[in-house]
Amino acid sequence: MRSVMTPCVSLLVGERRHAAAFVAAAAWPTRRPPAAVVTTTTTSRARWHWVHRPRRYTISLRARATSSDASAPSSPPVSLSELSVQQHARLSRLCELLLERNQQFNLTGMRTPEEVRTKLVDESLALLSVIPPEATVGTTTPPRLLDVGSGAGFPGLVLAIARPTWPVTLLEATRKKCDWLDEAAAALALSNVRVLWGRAEEWAAATRPDSRRECFDIVTARAVAELRTLAEYTLPFVRVGGWVLAPKQRPRPVESWPEWERALPAIDKLGGRTHAVLRMPVASDEDAALADEMPSERVTVVLTKHAATPAQYPRAPGRPAKRPL
Repeated sequence: MRSVMTPCVSLLVGERRHAAAFVAAAAWPTRRPPAAVVTTTTTSRARWHWVHRPRRYTISLRARATSSDASAPSSPPVSLSELSVQQHARLSRLCELLLERNQQFNLTGMRTPEEVRTKLVDESLALLSVIPPEATVGTTTPPRLLDVGSGAGFPGLVLAIARPTWPVTLLEATRKKCDWLDEAAAALALSNVRVLWGRAEEWAAATRPDSRRECFDIVTARAVAELRTLAEYTLPFVRVGGWVLAPKQRPRPVESWPEWERALPAIDKLGGRTHAVLRMPVASDEDAALADEMPSERVTVVLTKHAATPAQYPRAPGRPAKRPL
């Protein structure tokens, strides 16, 4: 059993005030679970609050002590303490830009800063705690990340802010959303971000001269499709040995999850396998109590790619959704 307590941090953007760093810990299963077993792990994370005041934002970061799953082996903690004042300012500015643009063009169903924080930014940052150490440790170059169906830019833009040395590609099929992603990346001075317009089936096609097939170390996809369709959208982009991170909503009880069970043959056919299914962390005991009463829970499905995807996948645009594998 491992417990980590982190200090509170208060940053006032626009004033030169130094803040103490904090460390958020995460437990990561180092052994791949059996194919028919869903592994869950609880981690700690920071909680972000944007409080609007004239000409400035106050950001407070809070974390609570949590215990790792007793069945999960110990692992190195994932630290968010390296986030600079500039990175915090960019995250608050992203929140502001999104809500402003959302009044003109429907980018997201979130309408308040609190919703953006809890349902978009928090979840995006939590992915840093579930990225397997093998994806970032012992490599000579930063991992290349692709966000499929990036939409309003989550988790892609948040991860690009938190990891400025990582090349991040945002793939989106809607032109207006691509314009927003370009606008946000420029406003936030994110030189590590590139936006691609088009469908996943087109950019991953083996016959396309400028295909991005098997070019990425990590692929993320949030709220895009059911898991077996999502596997066909994402796994062709991942290099052998790479990873797919897919935040999903899993119904309770967890003894049976039909969406995941239906996806297992498709994942195997595409050269992947399930590495783990990890519960998304909660920020407080109150949130944990509320989450336990909900009929579903947020999880991240982590896939690893052990073999090249057959050349016939992905199929023609539209077919993965209409006729899932």
